[in-house]
Amino acid sequence: MRALRRRIRPKDQFEWPLENETRNSVVKCGQGINEPKINRPVSADAKKKPNYKSNTRNCEEMKKHKHNITEILKCSNATPLVRHLGTGFVCGYCSVQFPDPGNLKRHCLEKHPNRTEAILCPGYRNLSKEYYVKLDITNLKCSLCDNNMDSLKQLMSHLTQTHSVVIHTDIKNRIVPFKFEDDKLCCCICRNEYAKFKLLQEHMHSHYRNYVCDTCDAGFVNEGSLSRHVQTHRIGIFACERCEKVYDTMAKLKNHLRSVHVMKYQTHRCGYCYKVFSSYESKIEHLSAEHGVVSAKYPCQACDRTFVNSRQLRVHIKKFHMLDRPHKCTHCEKTFFSNWAMKSHAQTHSPIKIECNVCHKMYASAKTLKTHMRLHKDRYKCDFCSKSFAMKGALKKHLQIIHDI
Repeated sequence: MRALRRRIRPKDQFEWPLENETRNSVVKCGQGINEPKINRPVSADAKKKPNYKSNTRNCEEMKKHKHNITEILKCSNATPLVRHLGTGFVCGYCSVQFPDPGNLKRHCLEKHPNRTEAILCPGYRNLSKEYYVKLDITNLKCSLCDNNMDSLKQLMSHLTQTHSVVIHTDIKNRIVPFKFEDDKLCCCICRNEYAKFKLLQEHMHSHYRNYVCDTCDAGFVNEGSLSRHVQTHRIGIFACERCEKVYDTMAKLKNHLRSVHVMKYQTHRCGYCYKVFSSYESKIEHLSAEHGVVSAKYPCQACDRTFVNSRQLRVHIKKFHMLDRPHKCTHCEKTFFSNWAMKSHAQTHSPIKIECNVCHKMYASAKTLKTHMRLHKDRYKCDFCSKSFAMKGALKKHLQIIHDI
């Protein structure tokens, strides 16, 4: 009997799935055993060979990216920033968190002298679409000659010209710098100020327009960020599987899922004691009172008001400074900022009225009647006589006229 020889396929080759097959298909126990062989039609797309040139180009580009960041970490005091979690910035070497980025930088320089082995992008280290590195360049210095550097670009130019260090410049730059020079979070390129590191990180994409959206011209550091952004422009019917809500974009549906079905039970968690709160505002109050965390403030540039989150600031600007009134009453010419305010106003046009059982005046809604009923309650009493008043202004006027106060 002829000996059976097993053909060994090289590791870098793999079988591409047919058009009607998926890689993650589950085969049940016994399925496929003693079944007749079926000759499935193969489409033209399935016959196409994989683009090995593109894969090779991506591999070569990734090698250059990793070479650049390795040389920068070896020849300077720059330190990597992995992410910002509930309690602070995460070390790229041991995953310890530091609320102050300065403490993280000192920790990296003292505890991790071999700083080229950092976990630069966990989960995406070998994916060219997702690769990019965040660097803390506060008080940046060249470790070869101890000269101060103002920017990452100056450091790279200095290393190539003065120390003959090879830095590849024929690739798109995916090293994003950050500076933490004071209590404010500012962009080290344009000096714009932000209340949260997440907002600053999103802003940095505008300075690294490696990949640009064809619809809105927004720029992004890597291709993965652009791909996720493009989905926000898709218009269609996106229904929630957990309730009856329907949205016209996937971004709105995801926001609904996070805020209603996921965030309602899992987020607003304290990163220090893991206590869960019902709202973001209550979590911020807890962090300030129990853990001494200074809460971020979102100041309005047009007035002196401040807000605890960016959403409240946006609503305030649209409502009071831009005078945005997109909702118009169908019975008159009045316009309103919100649909709720418009519906509340529309009740004034209703022929159905609610009567006050004290003075028999008619009101269009229960809310206006409730406000009116305050006039029939003497809530403000005078401390000098026995009179009482329903309105605070009436008491103040009484004090000025009768008691000369």
